[in-house]
Amino acid sequence: MGGRGGRPVFWSELGGFWGFKGGFWGMGESPTPPSLFCPPLTHFAPPSELFLPPFPLHPPGLDDRRGAAAFWGKLDGLWEFKGGIWGTGGSPNPPPHSFCPPQGCIPTMARAVVVNAAQLASYSQSKQFLLETGHFRDDILCHFCASMISGLVTTAASMPVDIVKTRIQNMRTIDGKPEYRNGLDVLVKVVRYEGFFSLWKGFTPYYARLGPHTVLTFIFLEQMNKWYRRLFLSA
Repeated sequence: MGGRGGRPVFWSELGGFWGFKGGFWGMGESPTPPSLFCPPLTHFAPPSELFLPPFPLHPPGLDDRRGAAAFWGKLDGLWEFKGGIWGTGGSPNPPPHSFCPPQGCIPTMARAVVVNAAQLASYSQSKQFLLETGHFRDDILCHFCASMISGLVTTAASMPVDIVKTRIQNMRTIDGKPEYRNGLDVLVKVVRYEGFFSLWKGFTPYYARLGPHTVLTFIFLEQMNKWYRRLFLSA
């Protein structure tokens, strides 16, 4: 799709990516980039054996190599401690270097993808629809109504994923086995034992939270876009 019709698709894809990133980086702890996207240096060799810094890290007069090795040795110990905490759920015990994301990390990323994609796409479509009716102008009233519609759509789309996220984060271990195998298993069991519409249980309070959030987000966005066009693009 091109022109105005292609914008919701683009923004939903961008929102999905940004939500994935935000869900991953926003999980409880704040992981550092090396622990997420590349293996720790100590998987292969201590940092003191890999490379030396090109500048002195200690007072003049000491042997450069000894000082650098001592520095990287301390850094290696810190990396070991970090790996132990990250790999054992908060306890600095072996095994170090094991990547063990917090419980519910994947469903949280999935929920962030759904929320961002649904918000951006439904807002763009709702705003375009309201403007085409001829009863609205591109002003705060139009933005408010489009945002409320977007919040309604986002609530309906994200509540099942939110239930999966919450159940996995709070699941118990029964006889040495986790209560749920994965997100799909959560959905199947909820529908089987609690009913299909229990996936949207608590719809009203959820919408009461997400609706104002969506309204404020897009009204501020539209106002910033308006002032940006007025101050920088109209010259």
